[in-house]
Amino acid sequence: MSATDSDAVALDPDILEHYALGRERDRLYRDGQPGLEFVRTLELLERFLPPAPADVLDVGGGAGAYAHTLAAGGYRVKLVDPVPLHVEQAREAATGTGHCFEAVLGDARALAEAERSQDVVLLMGPLYHLTERADRVLALREAGRVLRQRGFVFAVGISRYRSLLGGLAAGVLGEPEFAQIVATDLATGQHRNPSKRSDRFTTAYSMNRRSSSRRYARLVLRQSRCWASKARAGCSPSAGMMPRSGKGFSKRRASSRASLDCSPSARTSLS
Repeated sequence: MSATDSDAVALDPDILEHYALGRERDRLYRDGQPGLEFVRTLELLERFLPPAPADVLDVGGGAGAYAHTLAAGGYRVKLVDPVPLHVEQAREAATGTGHCFEAVLGDARALAEAERSQDVVLLMGPLYHLTERADRVLALREAGRVLRQRGFVFAVGISRYRSLLGGLAAGVLGEPEFAQIVATDLATGQHRNPSKRSDRFTTAYSMNRRSSSRRYARLVLRQSRCWASKARAGCSPSAGMMPRSGKGFSKRRASSRASLDCSPSARTSLS
């Protein structure tokens, strides 16, 4: 499967329709301020990113919020995403300021990058939009293939309790359709939006401990750790840094702090 702009990427039509609404560009911000998910994710990245400049591949990077911030911090960033609108928005962000990065259409399961070419691979979205286990494992294998020795994969998954706790907070658990969504999520992890309501999430796979990114990582990489990246009423999508080396986390990298600015003034090109 090609990862070039000349070929369309195979993508579930419901997922494409959801992201074609264009809301992903502003999702990580609330009223012009960086939201909890964005701030917490950058905090985790800062713990383990090697010093800039380093090569970062942002797979499923959406409209470029993280790619833009990392590029502003001096990293060499390439964004890959299967949604044409996201790639277009990311390119606008990259050219809107002096903090440039590359953005191309591509597939997490078939990366165009050469082996051992990246210091960091971000998998912020692929693992929960790839609903088949074989595809999730393939995406992690591809990340491991392009990663340099002692590099890091940063992978994000959605908690299986997301719909339950979100519905509880919104007071919609009594709605029959939503109750069925929650029941299916809890039983199988397969999340669907049968009525295609724009205010609800699209096709996805939600994880529990038995299906976590850590477990998948052990099929590909030698070590992994997990952290909560976001919480709402106890709902914690899992996020994990997965070092390629089996020697554990480097003290140098753990103490290296990237200067990542998520303030509104640093986001002018994303507005």
